[in-house]
Amino acid sequence: MTALREFTFDDLFKFNRIVFDPLTEVYSISFFMDKILEFPMLATVAVAPNEQLVGFILGSRNIMAELVGDGKNLDLISSHGHVSVLSIDLEFRRLGLGSLLMERLHASLDRQRDCCWAM
Repeated sequence: MTALREFTFDDLFKFNRIVFDPLTEVYSISFFMDKILEFPMLATVAVAPNEQLVGFILGSRNIMAELVGDGKNLDLISSHGHVSVLSIDLEFRRLGLGSLLMERLHASLDRQRDCCWAM
């Protein structure tokens, strides 16, 4: 059974097999480090029982202070999430891991939004 957990810096030494797949965009280590530092709650890895990384997702949230709404109910904050990287190991594709990672990212973004709106 695959487990999901927060992406850590140690994972940067374990994900070459996934990152160098022909279907995955290659980014620099500094890109990954920036995303993990800025949005740690939006960085998740999928780990197989043998501790092998089999997938990961890095997300971000863009928040803009502006008036948005339908004209009657205006909010001062506009916010949206962004998937920076999503990749699954070739041997673990077509098992629903990508969907699982996306659902977790979506839930994390919703929790963040609720916190932002409460401020």
